[in-house]
Amino acid sequence: MRSSSSHTNTTIVASTVAISTALFLLNKRRVAKKKQRAKLVDIQSPSDANKIDQVAYVRIRTSNLEKAVKFYTDLGLVRASDNIDTSNEKYVLLKSPIQLPGQPLLLLEFDPTREVRIANASDVGYARICLLVKDVYTTEKQMKLLGYEPISKAITDRPGSPDEKTGKNTNAPVTIIAYRDCDYNMVELVSLTGMMYAAISTFNKLNLLDFPAWVHVNINTTSFEKTYEAYNRGFGFVTDVDYGRVVNTLYQALNIADPGIAKQVQLIKLPKTNFSVDLIEWEDPQTTKAEGLGSSLDMAITVKDVAQKIDELCGESSSSWSLSSAPKVIYLPKPLGRAIHASISDEDGTEVSLVSFSSNLFSEKLIKSVGGGASIQPSSNKVVLITGCDSGFGKSTACQLAGLGFEVVAACYTAAGAQFLNDIAKTVIADLTTEKGLKAVIDVTTKVCSGDDKQLWGVVNNAGMCHPGHVLWTKPVSQKSIISLTPCLKTHI
Repeated sequence: MRSSSSHTNTTIVASTVAISTALFLLNKRRVAKKKQRAKLVDIQSPSDANKIDQVAYVRIRTSNLEKAVKFYTDLGLVRASDNIDTSNEKYVLLKSPIQLPGQPLLLLEFDPTREVRIANASDVGYARICLLVKDVYTTEKQMKLLGYEPISKAITDRPGSPDEKTGKNTNAPVTIIAYRDCDYNMVELVSLTGMMYAAISTFNKLNLLDFPAWVHVNINTTSFEKTYEAYNRGFGFVTDVDYGRVVNTLYQALNIADPGIAKQVQLIKLPKTNFSVDLIEWEDPQTTKAEGLGSSLDMAITVKDVAQKIDELCGESSSSWSLSSAPKVIYLPKPLGRAIHASISDEDGTEVSLVSFSSNLFSEKLIKSVGGGASIQPSSNKVVLITGCDSGFGKSTACQLAGLGFEVVAACYTAAGAQFLNDIAKTVIADLTTEKGLKAVIDVTTKVCSGDDKQLWGVVNNAGMCHPGHVLWTKPVSQKSIISLTPCLKTHI
């Protein structure tokens, strides 16, 4: 019996060691592959903000970057990047001291032409941002020592209105105070009381949270129903808390004209995130479109394919969104890096940025399919010619390859198609069924490739035409028009 038991124990130990060794080797191989992919695309380790379908950052366009950085760091936010300050710095990326998963970063963008004006708290668009602090009164004292005066006194109240049936407001009480930054953007500071305060304090003691932390941005709308439908169908925002009609002292304390009645208030959020949007339609004062430039705030939502998302939201079948600015390549501080950026507007004119980071653009399938990945290293020295860029696959490919760092020549059939890609590619308008059109594409591509160390690295012959019927029934001229472009380009370029 002892011999049998000893044999069994030896077998168990051996099996355990074998399984552990196999798991270790598999994990080592997975990590090595991950490092290889990161090296191939030359990107920074993606932060949580790079994940698809969430708010990556809230952007504030400021007329004075130095003052804006000082204000928000005095509040307690810290730099997300270790970039050294320079006189020509355009972007500064800030975050909470301990960034929770799903929380956005704060992107300050220097815009010297930005007109500074005081917006009413009920004006259409982004009205303010809201940050959670440990204790409002302590923060108020600290801010006063730094020379900042609030626009309202700290006040404690329960957000929302009493329940119609019970007459009681069961929402947790909060303490709130409001400031304005150097561009007069309103910033709410909120601290919790009672059980919620105890829970937050515990997280802080366990080093799982630090202050200030993101809570939400506020968006005012002229029609709650239409705006909610646009954000719900377009991005997947869902209701987190429904406050309904709101009359309380919190809004009055923010210097909103008396009595400060909100017709409808809901906190909406994207699933699996720790960030909300406070969607408000005001009753008194009524939400209206103000004159001027509107809010200097917007939020950037990560998408996998900017061009495809624009087609989906701004197509002929949709009236909820319109294109504000076409895609362009931007270079953000670490950990975000290179990205494709575009802006769309809802029916009120409130802007939302669409952003695809290079870490999300690079396809693992592409790495595996060409030369085992070793030869794929995006570079502006590599020129890629893409035809049929007016819509669909061609337009998306042009955006994605430009986002990765390739030099793109985009052949379009229409002026509208070329205009959409003007900021990210060298565009040419041409009818590729004609000798004139082919010559135009060849001439532009040859000129682009004539630069220092430039080479035609790839051709995506996406331009298509429909000639229905069996191949043997189509005319030779039709067959030639479909397949002749690529050999023609190879001959001349």
